[in-house]
Amino acid sequence: MKAIICTQYGPPNVLQLQNIEKPTPKKNEVLVKIHATSVSTGDCRIRGFNSPLLFWIPMRIILGFRKPRNPILGVELSGEIEEIGTAAVQLAKYFGATVTAVCSNSNFELVQSLGADKVIDYTKEDFTKLGERYNIIFDAVGKHKKSLCEKALTPNGKYVSVNGMMAKVSKEDMILLKKLTEAEHLKPVIDRTYRLEEIAEAHIYVEKGHKKGNVSITLK
Repeated sequence: MKAIICTQYGPPNVLQLQNIEKPTPKKNEVLVKIHATSVSTGDCRIRGFNSPLLFWIPMRIILGFRKPRNPILGVELSGEIEEIGTAAVQLAKYFGATVTAVCSNSNFELVQSLGADKVIDYTKEDFTKLGERYNIIFDAVGKHKKSLCEKALTPNGKYVSVNGMMAKVSKEDMILLKKLTEAEHLKPVIDRTYRLEEIAEAHIYVEKGHKKGNVSITLK
């Protein structure tokens, strides 16, 4: 079968398309055939090992110090929903929240189509200084300082960021996401699609930081 192999940390061209032997499931494992996958910001960080200083040593222990312990990236890390921001807006609306999205003007139409009630252009305004208070602030890109965000929270409000250790993934959560997707309450947002052999180009595009939703990789 075809697989993308990464034997060293570095730029996108370290990714190699190779034919490998199809794995045999061990006890309590299943072999799943997939038709498409995605390239996320997290994938690019792992490939280039661009980890925040706080997580440098833990990530090296998990992934490998001099080179990736497992050449097929993503095997050790799971649970990431792509794209986090677009999924978060839809989930929040499903559970009845009033959603204020913070993004650039170019993404206004997208987040409004997903259900955002209000949109703030971060290039023109700092949402933490507008005097509004929120029950939950979810930082989907990990770029906002917690100390500043906490000033915009209600007394019992919570700040949640993607910059943290791995969250627990439960069977119940996966079943819920499946049901929401099937009922079209949760829709994937596809920005661009690449073939498997074009995965380096996909990584280059994602690293530019301008993607809207998912960057899909087709395997056929």
